[in-house]
Amino acid sequence: MVILACLYWGEGTKKELSLINSYPKLVSTFIFCLQKIDVSEEDLKITIRTYEDIDREQAIQYWADVLGISRDKISSVNVLNGKKKGKLPYGMCRIRVKKSAHYHKLIMSMIELIGQKCRRSSMDRTRDS
Repeated sequence: MVILACLYWGEGTKKELSLINSYPKLVSTFIFCLQKIDVSEEDLKITIRTYEDIDREQAIQYWADVLGISRDKISSVNVLNGKKKGKLPYGMCRIRVKKSAHYHKLIMSMIELIGQKCRRSSMDRTRDS
């Protein structure tokens, strides 16, 4: 839960439970953590964001392989203007949780708890100085 909260805190969107990133281990870890709080695969909407110079079919296959899913589970590919092949050879993968209000509240509560603990810890060290 802490890992999920930290990933979402750093990389997620704040209005819905979603995350977009180009780093495959981060994206797959996010999905793994979601599964640990009982988010089902059916509740995930997976999309890809690429650029004009990135091969669409290669990007779809790459992310499908990374996530261990079939290609048809990737619901759409959004192609942006510009060139990023050197920096983002397969684009970015976006994971969105449908019907996520309960999970979003859970994660935001964990983020709040982490923030409170960190504030107290830093204040404790300041007093000891």
